[in-house]
Amino acid sequence: MVSSVLTRTIITIVNDFKFVPVTPKDHNFKWVLLKNGQQFAEGKFTATVEADAQKDVQLKLPAIKAEPGVEYFLQVFAYTVNATELIPAGFEVAKEEFAFASNNYFVAAADHDGSISVEKENHRYNVNAGDLRYEFWTVAGRGLTNMRYKERNILNQAPRINFWRAPTDNDFGENMQNWGRIWDAASHTAEYKFINAEVNLLSTTK
Repeated sequence: MVSSVLTRTIITIVNDFKFVPVTPKDHNFKWVLLKNGQQFAEGKFTATVEADAQKDVQLKLPAIKAEPGVEYFLQVFAYTVNATELIPAGFEVAKEEFAFASNNYFVAAADHDGSISVEKENHRYNVNAGDLRYEFWTVAGRGLTNMRYKERNILNQAPRINFWRAPTDNDFGENMQNWGRIWDAASHTAEYKFINAEVNLLSTTK
């Protein structure tokens, strides 16, 4: 199947088998229409495509209306009809997803009269924006320690910087696990230094 942005309800099925045709006796197809990630409709169809050839197929999809904040994707699946020594019947052998040219999910954001405030509480600064709050500690090199939405903590642990990754075979070949270990240590000993908190009309900086 060929992937593209759909402007019509026609897809192209490509048969890359050099000597074997695709027929309803060997393969069947299913389409699933998604609306904002949820299944909106589905259907089945068959097609006959000669070996090493391609064919356009008209799908019977429901009417789709372009709406702000709504996107549609068409998923198409191909399955085997008969079992073989290696592949069972009903095995998925091909899958493709198509976007629609009329998708308009990322519409322009409306103007909001939201405000940002910064408040100091002992050794902590709270940055508030609506129902969202960021908490920064000014001591012990801790930096950002918490992030809350409607008083619910959404971080399992405070984020920290990382300079290290698992060595590969090439890294071992140049002994990086030893001479580069200082960067692994820096990931665990790094400290964050609080500089300042300032609020202006355009942004909040820290």
